[in-house]
This record gives sequence, C-alpha cells and structure tokens, in this order.
Amino acid sequence: MIRDRLFRSLPFLLGALAIAGIVHLSIILLMPGVAGSTAAARLSAAAPLNRLELFSRGSGEASELPFPYADPAMVTAVCRFDLSDGPLRLRVFTTDAFLSVVVLRADGRVQHALTDRAATRRQLNIMLATPLQMRQLESLDPDDQPVQDLRLRMSSLKGVAVIRALAQREAERPGLQALLGRAACQQE
Repeated sequence: MIRDRLFRSLPFLLGALAIAGIVHLSIILLMPGVAGSTAAARLSAAAPLNRLELFSRGSGEASELPFPYADPAMVTAVCRFDLSDGPLRLRVFTTDAFLSVVVLRADGRVQHALTDRAATRRQLNIMLATPLQMRQLESLDPDDQPVQDLRLRMSSLKGVAVIRALAQREAERPGLQALLGRAACQQE
C-alpha cells in the first residue's frame, strides 16, 4: 500500500525536482544581467575619463575604492578610457612587488590581462587601440626598428584599465601608491 502510493507520487516528485532545477539554473544565469552594476559601471562614476585615479582602502589622499570585497593588500589605480578620439597609452612603472593590469570592456568583461612579467626596462608601455587605429599605427612603424610598446586591440571603444600592485607589508603601501601615482593614462 505504501509502495503503491510511492510509485504513484514518484512522477510528481520527479517533475517538481526538474522544475526546481530549471528555476534554480535560470536564476543563476540571469543574475549578472539583473544585478546592480558591474565594476566598470561603478568605476565610471568614480574615475575621470582618460586620466589615472589612485584608490585606497583607507583614508588619505587616494580615493576610496568604489567596489566592495577588494583585496586590502592591493594598491589600485584605475584609468577609464574612450578610444573614440584615438588610441590610449598606458605607462606603468614596475618594482619587485607583483603588479597586474587588467583591461575591461565597458560591459565589465575582461579584454586583456597582463602582469609585471611583460615589462621591459621595468616599465609596461601599453597602447590600447581599435582594429582600425591599430592598422593606422602599424602603417607608421619604421621597418628597421622593433615596436617598443605592447599593442592591445580593443573590441569596444570604452573600457577601464585596472592596475594593481601587491603590498606584502603595510610599510610598502606608500611606495606603491607613489609608483602607481606616476603611471600615465593619456590619449595619443
């Protein structure tokens, strides 16, 4: 008798589990589109266009970070850019501390990511350009000299470059803030 009831209710239980699974999966897939704003959107309100902005976890000269859950050991600088008027040059000096540059499109997706290992002469010299701008830059290159910068093609005109340096000790933070403060973010 109990076995008969169990077999009769089994299709309903399996159907309920299937519907619950579909609803759960749908919510997970829809969450990024429904969620508030992306990091790029939050940074657009906090960082000026085509200019480097230094951020800090604590008080001081640097602005407060506009996104939660940021690593407190990282010193962060942000360059929000628009390539409509031409390519953007991003120049970052390196040190012995770990340093990374992440270039995000306007929708918040990662377009490029580099570390300090890509540096030459203790400097990352990055040129961000659209495919058309890149062809124009390449046409101006001399044939007998190597290119001295990293040229990164962007699939969108607007985006954000996030530069982070790791302060392993609190005493290293001021030096890293000064280092990132010397970085350049300018339209070519």
